[in-house]
Amino acid sequence: MLKKYLLTTFLIFLISITLFGIKIQKSDTKLIEKETFNNDYLFKGNELEFSGVADDLYFFGKRLNFTGETGSSLYAFGRELIINGKVKNNIMTGGVFVNLFGEIDDNAFITGKNIDVQKNSVINGALFIAGKSINLSGTINGNVYIGGANLTIDGTINGDIVAYTGKINITNNGVINGNLKYQSENELSELEKSRVTKSVEYNKNYRFNKHYRFNKNFNDIKDRNIHKFFKLIFIIFKFLSLIALIISGLLVLLFPIMKKTEEERSSKRFWFSSLWGLIPILIYMPIIFTLFMLGITIPLAFILVLAGFPLIFITKVLGITMLGQYLFKKFKWNDSKRFVYFLFGLVFYAILSFIPVIAFLSMIFFSSLGWGYILEGLFNRKFS
Repeated sequence: MLKKYLLTTFLIFLISITLFGIKIQKSDTKLIEKETFNNDYLFKGNELEFSGVADDLYFFGKRLNFTGETGSSLYAFGRELIINGKVKNNIMTGGVFVNLFGEIDDNAFITGKNIDVQKNSVINGALFIAGKSINLSGTINGNVYIGGANLTIDGTINGDIVAYTGKINITNNGVINGNLKYQSENELSELEKSRVTKSVEYNKNYRFNKHYRFNKNFNDIKDRNIHKFFKLIFIIFKFLSLIALIISGLLVLLFPIMKKTEEERSSKRFWFSSLWGLIPILIYMPIIFTLFMLGITIPLAFILVLAGFPLIFITKVLGITMLGQYLFKKFKWNDSKRFVYFLFGLVFYAILSFIPVIAFLSMIFFSSLGWGYILEGLFNRKFS
């Protein structure tokens, strides 16, 4: 059974490469790329120096020096990231040292230890940024959301700023053409506030007390800032997870067998299918627990645990698609494409996934819809 799921995953991977023409490179040394690729480019290894052109660029390694251009987005995760090219869509990075020199035509999601948005850089969208040391010297044409220890604003921000920081500083070159709402250990001086064209809001509950540096109030300040920081990280993580779900979900729906999901279903059948789908969810964990308790069946228990992850993913994709079809019928829209159903249902899944407790219950609901669809196929009957 384990081999079967590993083979399925491998086939999905191969199909994605074939259909979308992803160029994959792996190197333990430094790789220099100057070519123009008419598709996506993925690198895994030590160091990449990319001065060419690609649609989407994916980097997983130690050091990236990007001076090229992407027709869409850039996803980079490594120790040192130098972005000095042009990205025509979003950028998502995670690294120890992140230096941005180039131009981003859409939103930027940047996390790292030391982040430097250099003077000549331009971001034409919103900026979500989290790190220990953050320096913003470039031009940002959008709202900025910040979580970090030390923040320096030395460039032009054409939008509002919401910041949760340990220390904040606006230099002589810093200009904020919008509102500033911040929580920090130190309050800005009147001269620094004058560099903000609109309102400045400072939460006095976060005021730093020099006479009681290590007292309870300071600890409370620190704990609250950390909470806000991790809340921002959580939002970024959820966003990345949704992107991964979109890409992988569409790949799963490419299989010819998934065309059956376009079959019209009645409302009664939709709800009965979800109820039947609860059965395998309710008995799956007790079966695993029983196998562990029996001792001799422990290897089988581990196989079921490993199999549970792809099963949850597949049933969730099916469930989201089923919900999208159900809503299309309720709104009396004419469309029979499973990809459209999936993307429409994903909107509701995304909203529910950000609500505590409801997120867990919604996962069970979507998974039960998927299980119900699978059971209908296995037993060759319609639950209604």
